[in-house]
Formats: sequence, C-alpha cells, structure tokens
Amino acid sequence: MNMPVELEGLEGRVFRGRMWEHKIQLNYVRWYMDYPDPNNNLFLVWYSKRTGGSRHEYKDDEFDRLVDEAAGAPTFERRMEMYARAERRMLEDGAAVYVYYPFGARAFKPCVQGLPKSSAGLPVQDWNIYFGLPNEIFIAEHPDRPRLR
Repeated sequence: MNMPVELEGLEGRVFRGRMWEHKIQLNYVRWYMDYPDPNNNLFLVWYSKRTGGSRHEYKDDEFDRLVDEAAGAPTFERRMEMYARAERRMLEDGAAVYVYYPFGARAFKPCVQGLPKSSAGLPVQDWNIYFGLPNEIFIAEHPDRPRLR
C-alpha cells in the first residue's frame, strides 16, 4: 500500500471509543452478522445517517440511498439486489477490505424439528451471538427417526 503504518495496541474499551469517534485511520475489526440479513452489516455498520452514529467514517449519499431503498423493498429478491448494489459501491469506494466471509452450513435429518428461522424464513445459525439452538430443537416422530433400544 506504500504508506507508513504505526501499530498501536489498545485496550478494547479505548479502541472502541476511538473507533466510534473516527480517530483511527486504519483498523481490523472482526464482524459476524448478528442475524442473516445484509441490513445487519450495511445499515448497522456502514450507514452514515444513523441517529446513534456510525462505527466508521465512511459517508456516501448514494450508498445510504441504496441501503434505504433496500430496507423498504417490496420483495426479498429486490432487497437482496439493492443491498448487493450498496455493498459493491462501498467496496469499490475502498471503505473496507473484507478478509473473509465465514459461511456455515448444517444438514439435519427430517426428525429434527424446531429449527429457528429469521423473519425472511432463513435458518438461524448457532454461532456468534445466538447460541440458543440446542434449547429449541427437538426430535419428532418420523419414519426415518432412529430408534433407541
């Protein structure tokens, strides 16, 4: 990147305070989505017009407009299209460099029931802030259900 970098180790509380005050020029932040919807990242992290402030200093009226339009889109497909456009704009603007996108997938037998779903009908993963899956699933009667002896 051909720029001088000075590393500074900070206590978590101090780091987050400086980040919210936009006093850190370049940082690494791990972020796992709290719920499986692009709004969780694009609005809560990058949208510049939040009344509670924004985590990063990125401001772009077109990005904010796309996020607003996506949030109010009439169909799931339209929402995803608009959020993808907003994210592409933000990344092409250089606001962030995503190091990786974690992806989890699980397969459950038909007798496993009670799997939680998001408001969009998507399965909720049992990682990051949601650890309630073991408390919600149960084994139901089903022809393929294993029998205990």
